[in-house]
Amino acid sequence: MINIFNRNLLFIFYITTMISCNNSSEKNRKVFENRNDSVKNFVDTSKVSSPITPITKYYQGGNKESEGILKNGIKEGIAKLYYDNGQLKQEGLWHNDKQEGIWKFYNEDGSLSAKVSFKNDLQDGLTVFYFSNGIISEQTYWKQGKLNGTSKEYYANSSLKRITKWINGSRIEEKKYDSSINTNFLKDVVQ
Repeated sequence: MINIFNRNLLFIFYITTMISCNNSSEKNRKVFENRNDSVKNFVDTSKVSSPITPITKYYQGGNKESEGILKNGIKEGIAKLYYDNGQLKQEGLWHNDKQEGIWKFYNEDGSLSAKVSFKNDLQDGLTVFYFSNGIISEQTYWKQGKLNGTSKEYYANSSLKRITKWINGSRIEEKKYDSSINTNFLKDVVQ
């Protein structure tokens, strides 16, 4: 599940550029590169003259791709990104150009896939992943961008699959469980 989380986190950084994107007036553009440096978009500085600037980007087919607000040229307020079919893909809050609060991620069918907590642009607090049927698949705790506390991963039948204990981003203990009987302990991976 952490690999899925990494893809979702990259997507959060991708929205950073998408929300700041506007495609007019070539002479007044400046390059804005997102944090993972894989996508380049432009901020049209001529459109950021008012204190509050709503930004909306559309797919070629006409459906909304992303929406958000720039306040004095920085990301502020609720941001939303959509699938090309119009379904909400993710939503979250920017404050002072930093991710804050709970960001929600959705599957293309509209079901919730994850909730990720941020504080001051770092993961902080509970992150929850869901199977497509809405059942929790994993719960992790973060503090200042590092895994901290006890993470739990579940099988699709809701039985416990794994418990991992983390301190400051380092795994200190992991226990795996049989898919049919939670009390049937399989092995201690890390001591």
